Amino acid sequence: LVWVINFGRGPSVLVSFNPSYLNQLLDAQGIINTSEFEINAVVIPPVGSNTSKCNLVWDGISEDMDISQQDFYALCNAKKRTLNGLHNFTVYATDNQGRIGSSNTLVFEVNTIQCGSTITQNTTLTQDLNCGGQNGIIFGADNIFLDCQGHSIIGDGLTPLRGGIIAFGKSNIEIRNCKVHNFNPYLGIFFDSTSNSRILNTTTTANFAGIYLLKSHNNTLKKINSSFNLLFGAKTWGILVTVANNNLIEDSIFTTNVVGVEISGLRNKVTNSIFLNDSTGIEFSTGLPGFGNPPTMHNLVDNAVMNGSLGAFTRGVTLVREQDHMDIANNTIKNSRIFGYNHGIFIQGQADNNTIYNNFLNNSINARDQGKNFWNISKTPGINIIGGPFLGGNYWSDYMGADNNNDGLGDTLLPYTSNGNIGGDFLPLTKEAIKFLRSDSNADGRVDISDAVNIFSYLFIGSGNVTCKDAADANDDGQVDISDGVYILNFLFLGGGVIKQPYPDLGIDPTTESPDLGCNFYPQGGGGGGGSQE
Repeated sequence: LVWVINFGRGPSVLVSFNPSYLNQLLDAQGIINTSEFEINAVVIPPVGSNTSKCNLVWDGISEDMDISQQDFYALCNAKKRTLNGLHNFTVYATDNQGRIGSSNTLVFEVNTIQCGSTITQNTTLTQDLNCGGQNGIIFGADNIFLDCQGHSIIGDGLTPLRGGIIAFGKSNIEIRNCKVHNFNPYLGIFFDSTSNSRILNTTTTANFAGIYLLKSHNNTLKKINSSFNLLFGAKTWGILVTVANNNLIEDSIFTTNVVGVEISGLRNKVTNSIFLNDSTGIEFSTGLPGFGNPPTMHNLVDNAVMNGSLGAFTRGVTLVREQDHMDIANNTIKNSRIFGYNHGIFIQGQADNNTIYNNFLNNSINARDQGKNFWNISKTPGINIIGGPFLGGNYWSDYMGADNNNDGLGDTLLPYTSNGNIGGDFLPLTKEAIKFLRSDSNADGRVDISDAVNIFSYLFIGSGNVTCKDAADANDDGQVDISDGVYILNFLFLGGGVIKQPYPDLGIDPTTESPDLGCNFYPQGGGGGGGSQE
């Protein structure tokens, strides 16, 4: 670790750090992994002269160095210093004839953070930390941040009771831009009794729990990516929240965990987040035993997207009352899309008085409810999750009822019970019915000979355009065939038959076929809301 130097007419200057530090100072990236060191210089003056002065210019500021004259050279020593961050220095030497020599300018970065470090001031990580069987970084003060700048803190995947980033009893701390991997069987990030803090833009992978909030309140976790937190035969988590209140999890992604997020506590919120292939997306529970758990109440899942896998025990959202003296009540699940699971929503153990509404459910079993819960709210104006004009219940992929008044809510086969598995959704969402004119197969707003020609072309030539099969079903027998074209001609020219509703005005289909023919598109042009016979 010697930097040379200017062999000009002045003294030659060789610079090194204190030799006691040479084996630990500089890594291959030019980052110094210690904060306390000395700078020494060996000065060889021109023949016939000696060294009269040494100066260290450190970050642009000059200071005198101590000189120790030897037989044909001099040793120059700077004071010991403790620093962090990016620095540069140059050593200058002057001989007794006024000639000046200098070292090259050395630019380097001091990183004081090592595995097991306790930080007490704002800290920026400048390299990855491979921590083996040690803890990563421990917060030792309030009101500070750790910015990993995209660097990783990595465990060995073997050592228990070791965490990547740990905070006990802290307030107003922030973790950002970190990647925490392989602290399994333990915790990527652990907050114990830590509140009013933030974890931002952080990835946790291959931990027992990616992030664990224990008795920690009023925290924000935003832009978290927690994935593949797995341990064979064990329940593992992307985020585990136990006996914790008023925490916000938002704009996050959870992939291939046993449980994406588990919550016990009050007024926690999960919003605008995506769950992919977790065995359970979100679980409300009575918590882990032994922590004096309060009820799990007034928590919210809002605008989540959950895409599961069809394993025998996969669940989008589950509410589990495992301890009889603890309540899971008054929680809300809304505005979410839950699909691809064995059970979309599973409520067990008499978890009561929870409200589930305005969700899109398409699963093998959309819901199972062993408690007494609410699956709809009152009919309320507002755009629902499938674009209808009213809020009410949920959209169920297997609801076969009809919307008779075109309000986007089911009017038949009520309540929807998920094949007897829930108490009932009395206002299931349906796709809004499209108004059309019966027999107007070409959707031009009137019934004439062109509609019969369009049907024949559609059936036999492949050139007709039928965008609303309900309209083309002129005789309302539940199918589009040659009899519909004949029916229209008979009505128009022979005075036979009666065109059933909706006719002569636009309207919705008052009859329900199985399967429904459907009406994908019907522009209200040409007839202006009514139809005419020509």
